[in-house]
Amino acid sequence: MSSDATVPRMSFLDAIIENVRTHAKKGHRPVVVFDLDSTLFSTQERNFAILREFASVADAPHALVSIVGRLCVGDMGWNIMDDLRVRGLSDDGLLRRLRSFWRERFFTNEYLRHDKPIPGAVEFVADVHVAGAIVFYLTGRDEPGMGAGTRESLRTHAFPFEGERVVLELKPRFEDDDLSFKRSAIDRIRQLGEVVAACENEPANANLFCDAFPKADVLFLETVHSPNPPPLCTKVARLGDFRR
Repeated sequence: MSSDATVPRMSFLDAIIENVRTHAKKGHRPVVVFDLDSTLFSTQERNFAILREFASVADAPHALVSIVGRLCVGDMGWNIMDDLRVRGLSDDGLLRRLRSFWRERFFTNEYLRHDKPIPGAVEFVADVHVAGAIVFYLTGRDEPGMGAGTRESLRTHAFPFEGERVVLELKPRFEDDDLSFKRSAIDRIRQLGEVVAACENEPANANLFCDAFPKADVLFLETVHSPNPPPLCTKVARLGDFRR
């Protein structure tokens, strides 16, 4: 090899897979924790479908129809009401109606069919599972409203789901606080094995995993997250998606 040849470096995600494999070969039980919304699945398509449905009603104001006609899936942020406000829609009554319309749909089994996997997510989750990890899906979705749709979505998009070494936990009630629910799951996750990595899109949740599992690699997906987040723990790695 010539002296100026470049030696390929193992990617961060590949290093996690190798770490899982090493733990499994030693007889340990490696665990990798994954959030779903805006971590493994993009919610932009779900939001866009709801917004277009709202704008399609017969009495939709021209200003709304005009703005929505110029938008695309990639324009969707964490809150579709704010997406419209920043583009000049200031009718508070209309925005309140949209919020109610959105809430009645976003957190339901039916609308989960619009979600698409984050690029590389299916392959990465499959690879850590094949390497020997227990895949623990820990989501703020609620079981009554979104459980059936979540299971269908995981199967449809070929995420590891059937068989051994896969756990799915959803909130038992819609009104439960997401962070409190995930904090309550920490001990259950510890009982399964050693957490090697955890993936999240919410800074508060990523910080929770950083504190709870100090030896784990915690990945923060730079997709969308709720407003006014806490500062992200400096040990957390930032990724745009799961492509390697």
